[in-house]
Amino acid sequence: MSRSKTEYLYGQWIPFLLVAAALLISIISCRQSALISPLPAPISPSPQIKVAASPLPADLQRESLMGRRIYAMSVNSSQELIARLHEFNLWGEVQEDVPSVIIEHFPADLALIDLNRKKKAFVRALLPVVMVAREEVMQERQRLLTIIDELGGPQGLTFYPGRQEWQTAITGEQALFINKLCRKYRTQDAEELLNRVNVLPVSLMLAQGAIESSWGSSRFANQANNLFGMWTWGKKGLVPARRAANQTHKIAVYDSVLDSVRAYMLTINRVGAYADLRRIRRHSMDAVAVAEGLLNYSAKKGVYVISLQSLIKNNNLESYDNCRLVDAG
Repeated sequence: MSRSKTEYLYGQWIPFLLVAAALLISIISCRQSALISPLPAPISPSPQIKVAASPLPADLQRESLMGRRIYAMSVNSSQELIARLHEFNLWGEVQEDVPSVIIEHFPADLALIDLNRKKKAFVRALLPVVMVAREEVMQERQRLLTIIDELGGPQGLTFYPGRQEWQTAITGEQALFINKLCRKYRTQDAEELLNRVNVLPVSLMLAQGAIESSWGSSRFANQANNLFGMWTWGKKGLVPARRAANQTHKIAVYDSVLDSVRAYMLTINRVGAYADLRRIRRHSMDAVAVAEGLLNYSAKKGVYVISLQSLIKNNNLESYDNCRLVDAG
């Protein structure tokens, strides 16, 4: 075959070869894409709502809400907060089911809106946060009860780390959980541990948050996410404007509103000043009754307790005591 004829035939086949190669590359590419991403990507939440990649801190809390979908909500204004509450059906009539949507911080302009709207926005935004914190403690308590039951009951039972009797009777994972719980709640006595690892009435928590943070609009709430006036003597904290010259305490700073609620609950559950509250709680979960155990929470003593009880009743906060936490969305 002559060179010219060969070149002619080769030139005729080139377009077909190029098309075939393109088709082959396309098919291979599609198959690889199918292997890499066989399912469509999930729909992301709206820009205002973000899924908390790690909504709970390490240690006990990380596993306490396993399986619960929690959304962290960041807002920049009261208007945006109220819009988000509408979006999750938290603004209308009180519902039994409360979605696990937690606000990271209260907007700085909350103090500027109408008092009734401010109070409603505060309560409805704090409600899911309070319920998440309560569920963490309740799951700790349920796990603790299961282990104590396996050990024959709490009477006379102590969880001393050096004693092998109780540790060898349960799994290593359970023993580790108990040791962490004892350090967290500062007791090794099983009966006292059960007394401390317990929840508070929702209405009581909402009422204390309202009083201590001026319905979410105080300086401490805005600058420190501190809703309950918790003190610290560490380096990190806000200096109270009216702190006496001989005092050194500061107002604790928290990364989120949820951390503030957790710290408050832990304080109530383990500090000796609230032993009376824990005693009352053993017999009743009525918020007004449990409030009697908070005499030592404020220098105002009995006046503080009466104010707290009045706020609960006047704002019908007890209507939230029967709510239950559900997944958002």
